[in-house]
Amino acid sequence: MVRSRRLALVGLTTSALFAATVLVAPAALAVPGLLLVSASSPYDSSASKRVRAVCPAGRQVVGVAASVLNGLGQAILTGYRPASAGSLSYADAAAHEDLTGYAGSWSLTAWALCALPVPGWQIVSATSASGSPSNATAIATCLPGQRPLGLGGWIDNPGLGQVILNDTYVTSTDTATGAIGIEDELGFAGLWTVSAYAICADPVPGRQVVTSVSSLDSISPKSVSVSCPMGTTVHGLGARISGSIQDTTLDDLLPSANLASVTFSAFEDEDGEPGGWQLRGILVCAN
Repeated sequence: MVRSRRLALVGLTTSALFAATVLVAPAALAVPGLLLVSASSPYDSSASKRVRAVCPAGRQVVGVAASVLNGLGQAILTGYRPASAGSLSYADAAAHEDLTGYAGSWSLTAWALCALPVPGWQIVSATSASGSPSNATAIATCLPGQRPLGLGGWIDNPGLGQVILNDTYVTSTDTATGAIGIEDELGFAGLWTVSAYAICADPVPGRQVVTSVSSLDSISPKSVSVSCPMGTTVHGLGARISGSIQDTTLDDLLPSANLASVTFSAFEDEDGEPGGWQLRGILVCAN
């Protein structure tokens, strides 16, 4: 199917926000005072949405996530990232309808995993060179001796949903995080960058990276549920799409209320994707 441009997308607005906080109190935490905070946009057909989930005073963000409700592959997740400003620590998330627009209503939720101060805590980021490549990668590296607790990625200037956040992951060295942005099958003439984010800290007890991958086929949507090992809880999360990727988009990185597991999902766009592709869910777990 050939996509047609919709001029109605030229005038974009960012939705208003509202927030809710859910307290989670798992036992025997190596990272003390861990709780989950969320903020959601209105459920409507606005073309562009951005939300911020703010940690309570005295707590630092140690992990971030995002979820698109009823996007159906046509509302594109373009970023989720940790940030801090003064005494505030928070998670941002952004999404945009694709080039052809989307008549349905949808919403975006940002999730912040917040904790009392963690030794060595800092947010590290790295950004790709500005350009208009078909894909770009950024790697954010922790200081020597530190490890990532949380991770995220962000597309700056995604066009009309034409640049997709395809991957956020922990590198094989377990000392850095990566993020990959990919233009959709029609490409994007504008300049854009992708940024990787790592929430780094001194090593904490029980820390480990756990992954699970879907089947390799052309079924859409795909969903993967990943659980932390017994006695550990979710602290950070990422996801990767591999195979045929220009017609697919991440949809949910959705932590459970008790931070024991995360559900990941991804969709093909309305054109479909005839080639096989896979979705991988990634957790950073700790005591």
